[in-house]
Amino acid sequence: MKVLSCSDLHLGNFSTFNKETDNHGIGSRLQERIDALYDFFKYGKEHNIKHYIFNGDIFDKRLKEDINVINYIIDNIVKSFSITPKGSVLYMNVGNHDESRLYLNPNSCELFNHVHIPSHKIVVVDKLAQVISLDDNTNLLFIPYTEAITNSKMEIKKVLGSLDKPTTVFAHIGLDKSHTGRYKRDLGGFYTEKDIGYDNKHVLNIVLGHYHTRDFHKGKTNSKEKSVWYQGNLLPMTFNDVREDGLGDERGFDVIDTKTGQHDFVDLCKDPYNYPTFNIIDLSSTKLSAEKINELAKNNYVKLVTPNKGKNELKEFNEETNENLTMVVKPQVTNEDVNIDISGNDSVADILVKYCESKKISRTIQNLALKILNDC
Repeated sequence: MKVLSCSDLHLGNFSTFNKETDNHGIGSRLQERIDALYDFFKYGKEHNIKHYIFNGDIFDKRLKEDINVINYIIDNIVKSFSITPKGSVLYMNVGNHDESRLYLNPNSCELFNHVHIPSHKIVVVDKLAQVISLDDNTNLLFIPYTEAITNSKMEIKKVLGSLDKPTTVFAHIGLDKSHTGRYKRDLGGFYTEKDIGYDNKHVLNIVLGHYHTRDFHKGKTNSKEKSVWYQGNLLPMTFNDVREDGLGDERGFDVIDTKTGQHDFVDLCKDPYNYPTFNIIDLSSTKLSAEKINELAKNNYVKLVTPNKGKNELKEFNEETNENLTMVVKPQVTNEDVNIDISGNDSVADILVKYCESKKISRTIQNLALKILNDC
């Protein structure tokens, strides 16, 4: 049986590049995500798929969004989901942004427990580990986000031990040795691949949410190979969502066969969808012409980085007439010799701390820098 899964929707209003729409209080960035969800469900309708998964972080802000925005989000999820075949089910795995504080319950997804759609069903997953059996003799195992790590691991272990048929795991967690951002920065995590069932003979795939870069720990995209991967957010959110060359990274959703393990990626930033990407272009090194950059910025978000302090002299680009364009002055600096002891196992955070200590930078500044790094 095929299921459609997307993760880290982060539905809510954004400030950057946000424009007014005809719907009062609903910004253009939120509307993009609402439209992308419609395309998600439309794909399912066209391929007669009846099982859909939101793999955590359906909402963006904890307890901070306007009630009109919340209602708009719920109404549009219901409308879009309603176009799918009769008997369809939408599973909502709870993510950290869906929690009211740092506990699994209560959570924002519980709002959908009160939604009734004829011939359709919404299931909010709010247990530490929950198995759902499908009609084709396969399982879905959901692992929502929680701060109760010890209890979570105990429950997962118990559930994994009871499996007796092909299972696809959907988890919104921090997996150790993950990567995110432009340069695939190393991240720590409280879970290992073994904790969530990679060694279990019944587990076909492990599909992850939480970190926003599409990142494979095991296996590869578009294959039957047993894989462990972060889906990445449904659509790009910030200038962290770029490739190493600074251009827009892939984002979208996965089509997963629970019987065979085949999983395929649908990129919403390419034809026929062409949702906007974020792009960082260094004017001191890019080979793109001003014409190409302006063309890119018509339908995508572009940050121009220039060493030119007099950026007003760059008449080829106009931030005032193109709302998708922003410019950052980054003066060139000379290389600085820094003698610190770095090992191959050091994370970016480790290197930052060692650098601060070598320069005798105060602990307060160190902690602030680490916080900014973790928030990126």
